[in-house]
This record gives sequence, C-alpha cells and structure tokens, in this order.
Amino acid sequence: MNESSEKLYYGNIESDGIKLHYARTSLGLRPVVFLHGMTDNGSIWGQLAAALYQKYDIFLPDARGHGLSQGGDIEYSLTAMTDDAANFIRLLELDRPVVIGHSMGASVAGNLAAEYPNLVRAIILIDPTWYDAEYLTAEFARQVISEFEKAYEEYHQLSGIEMIEYAKRHHPNWSESDILPWAKSKQQYDRRIIGMIPTLAENWPQITSRINIPALIMTGDPQKGSIVSQKVSEELLMKHSNWESIYFEDAGHNIQRDQFEKSRDAIVKYLAEIYS
Repeated sequence: MNESSEKLYYGNIESDGIKLHYARTSLGLRPVVFLHGMTDNGSIWGQLAAALYQKYDIFLPDARGHGLSQGGDIEYSLTAMTDDAANFIRLLELDRPVVIGHSMGASVAGNLAAEYPNLVRAIILIDPTWYDAEYLTAEFARQVISEFEKAYEEYHQLSGIEMIEYAKRHHPNWSESDILPWAKSKQQYDRRIIGMIPTLAENWPQITSRINIPALIMTGDPQKGSIVSQKVSEELLMKHSNWESIYFEDAGHNIQRDQFEKSRDAIVKYLAEIYS
C-alpha cells in the first residue's frame, strides 16, 4: 500500500462457509470498507488506502472467487456477494461503515444499502453496473460475458511481467501504484465468476428505489467506457434528495485510476462530510 504498507493487517472471515481474505489499516478509527470490481481484488485500492488510513480504518476484502478468498464450485451472484459484505461488517463488528465500491463492488454496495440499511452509514459508488434500460437484455449480457472470457484467456497466456507491460500499453495514464496490483489481480480470480455478470445489472432500478441512506455516485464518460449515463445519474438524483453525483469527463469506467487525484479529493471530502 505504498508508503503505509507496514500498517496493513491481514485476516480471514467465514461467510456462509466461504473463506474471505481481507487487509485492514489502523485499528479503532472510523471504518471504511472498499469493495473492488470484477477480476480485481482488495489490493487495487492501495493508493486510496494510503491517502485515508491516518483518519479511517480501511478494510480491503477480496470478494469470493478473487484474490486470496475462496473460489471453486460455489455460488457467484449479486445476492451472495451482498450477503458476504453484510457478514463481513457483522463479524468484524464494524459500526455502520461507509462502503465504497467500484463496478461490481459498487453494485454490491448499493444492494447492501437496500437489503441491510442498518449496517451502512453511506455509500460511494464508482460507476456501478447500472446500465440504461436498452442494454438490459440477454444478448448484451452474452456479449459482456464473451468479452470477459476472451480477456481471461489472454491474461492467462501472459507472464507476470508481460501482464504489467500489457497494462501499461492499454492504460498509459495509470500510475505504477495502480498498474502493478491490477496486473497481478488479473491472474488471481476464478473463471467461474464471469457467469454472475447478468445478476449484477438486473433489477437495479428496484434496488435503488429501496436505498434511503446517503450516496455519492461517481461517473465518467460513456465514450471512454463508463457505464452509468448522465440520464441515469440525473434520474437517481431526482428520486433521492440525499444523493450526490460527480461527473469526471476525462475518465472511463476506472475513474479512481483514470483520474486518481480528482477522485481521491472527492472521496476525502465526502467522507469528511459523512463523518462530521
């Protein structure tokens, strides 16, 4: 975790019989839980954790089938990962943490807030998988699954060094601190997680209608790969008076990597407001 790596503690919990690995920073401070995206793992949050650990107790779990958490022939779904997040908070006895998620992790955080509102103080959602209605089709889901399958094949034909070079070519504006954990994570996930893709986007309008806690949505440019459109963002703000949204015009889906300083500053500001 950059300059604060010596302040990381590691552990495991068991959620419905599944071992989940996590890292955490300082003990006894205000809790913030980070939920990573599909094919990432908890280590990808290193830069943000380094920026926050002096004021917050940062928790970086690996989702089931990712990183050092248990994979194999187990259930992979939005519901299963939501229950894992709830169990994580309960078992570690966290006092209503702020939950920050990216992509899959953002969708899990949203569902967590809907299903277990008493466990969560607020959520920060970095481009959740909340697609416009025209994309919520079986054919589109098959296309996304196919892309992930091709990526898995490509990643596993490369050595660790080749993965780093691949990341640098495809993401030249990312920092070294983001490149290294991203490259490593791409060879540390169970291929079977890809099958859960359709569960991540389905019913999100119904899910968001049941969220009553504060939320910050961070969106990017759809032309650069961002999922949440301005239309969806505006509609959500109209329905939730305690929600905020920030648009990052020079970012795609990976906002926290494409625009690290701006996204970091937005998260720092929002956390300070929530915990004030």
